[in-house]
Amino acid sequence: ALAEGRPSQSFERAELDALYRGAPDMHAALALLLRMPWLKAQYERAAIPDAVFRDTMSDLGIWMEVCRERTGQYGLIEYGWLVNHFAFRLFRLGRLQFIAGRSGVPARVYRGADGAVVALAPDGERYSPSGEADGTNGLYRPDAWTATLSERDGRVEGCPIDRRGLAERRTVSLALGDWRPALSPGDAILEVHVAEGQPLDTAECEASLARAPGFFARHLGLIGFRAFTCESWLLDWALQEIAPGGNIARFQDLFHRVPVRGGDRQTMERVFGGPVDDLGALPQDTSLRRAIVAHYRAGGRCREAYGFRLID
Repeated sequence: ALAEGRPSQSFERAELDALYRGAPDMHAALALLLRMPWLKAQYERAAIPDAVFRDTMSDLGIWMEVCRERTGQYGLIEYGWLVNHFAFRLFRLGRLQFIAGRSGVPARVYRGADGAVVALAPDGERYSPSGEADGTNGLYRPDAWTATLSERDGRVEGCPIDRRGLAERRTVSLALGDWRPALSPGDAILEVHVAEGQPLDTAECEASLARAPGFFARHLGLIGFRAFTCESWLLDWALQEIAPGGNIARFQDLFHRVPVRGGDRQTMERVFGGPVDDLGALPQDTSLRRAIVAHYRAGGRCREAYGFRLID
């Protein structure tokens, strides 16, 4: 009915669950699949290769497998995310997935005449002494400081954010004759998302980034993107210390990171399968899991971060 535009029959959730013998939200998978004829027609109309369609839709199987690993049954427990795929918004191009959007990067970004890039903290934003967004992991610091940002007399003055994603308690002054705005809130961007299930190979990620602007221009008529942006646990500055030199550290180097008021929920979900109160109960069967547990036992925490990469 969804696929053909006809009114659908109404079911109570308990009835739907009974149809699938208690499988967790299997009816959500069916509802998405009913959208497939419409979605396939959009791909054909835009002349998008079948390989992109197959790669993008592979996420459905990946998340059904995640459901099986966590619950013992096939179904969907992350179907809100998959709406992007079936709404013709998200496309997987090699290793990475992309969505066209508008910048929400909490920073003002300037590029110098020599190509150098400076990110400045938003005016009035508060940061911990170490440079994290105040309120990260729900912790508000009495010794937090407030960033300032102003533009006057042909100069912009503000507090810089280093590439790790930590704000610095100092002020820099940029001459607007030598520095131009490169990324501001609301600018057209391509969101970057990392698909589950494969190693985070840096060369493959670079190839995906190089491919994306041309894909959106050619098949969707979308141009003028200022940057790639990514909000993820993978961009947490602490991971450079927890797992130095690995794929995650190299992925982080693709972006200039910016602090956000996030937490460690995504880290726990992606690495351990969900939040756990007892560190002793966390599995430690991989080097990353062992390193994160050791980090927490030493008093550290993880958090999400935002990253951007300017598009020339």
